[in-house]
Amino acid sequence: MEIYQSIILGILQGLTEWLPVSSSGHLAIAQNLFNLENPIFFDIILHVATLIVLFIVFRNEISMIFKAIFTWDKDSKYFRWGWYLVIANIGTAIIGLTFRNFFASLFSSLIAVGIALMINGIILELSSLKEGFKRIEAKSAFAMGLAQGIAIIPGISRSGATITTGMLMKAEKEDAAKFSFLMSIPAIIGAAILEGASFSWKSFELLPFALGFVFSGIVGYVTLNWLMKIIARGKFYKFSYYSFGIGLLALIIAILGKA
Repeated sequence: MEIYQSIILGILQGLTEWLPVSSSGHLAIAQNLFNLENPIFFDIILHVATLIVLFIVFRNEISMIFKAIFTWDKDSKYFRWGWYLVIANIGTAIIGLTFRNFFASLFSSLIAVGIALMINGIILELSSLKEGFKRIEAKSAFAMGLAQGIAIIPGISRSGATITTGMLMKAEKEDAAKFSFLMSIPAIIGAAILEGASFSWKSFELLPFALGFVFSGIVGYVTLNWLMKIIARGKFYKFSYYSFGIGLLALIIAILGKA
């Protein structure tokens, strides 16, 4: 892997991991254009960088969850969130482990990625249908977990699918966003462990992997803070326009490539 390629992929990951436009879809498009066959572990490293961003941005919420559970403060919202995160990731595991190989196979199909990105645009449009006012509940957490599992499909945004699901179940939009990002922590850690166990370290390249990690983290930090402001203003659905556009572009690239 060339240095400039790892930097571009790192920037793409940082921009698209939190924005509801599918980081995996963008990485699949970029890897197709660069004619790369990156180990999935490189993608996992980029995700770990943005995972660290989560711990920084939501350090207060994470601290409150652990404090509420260890003090058994049942009246705290964060006590409920702690257990709901477990419920959510059970839903993710059910979908992810069942369809893991099928979802992974879609990375090599730019047509599948393009179609998924356009479906993602529809999902984002749905987020504008309801104004949330309820707190996160067990059923909404489980539904968001299922959505997170489906979002393993390259082109379906994890944040887009989970936040929209929360909003459709009438959860308050900022709570839906925070819970969505927090529930990604176990999923990313689990994926890193699974892929790391099967990774061939002979293909490890220190400098490209390190640069991808650094750029993914820096750009991801800026992007996540920006997105939270957009969600607060109720403009989340507007990313659907971009998702439709990039999905159409992926289909055009795929068709021209076959011509």
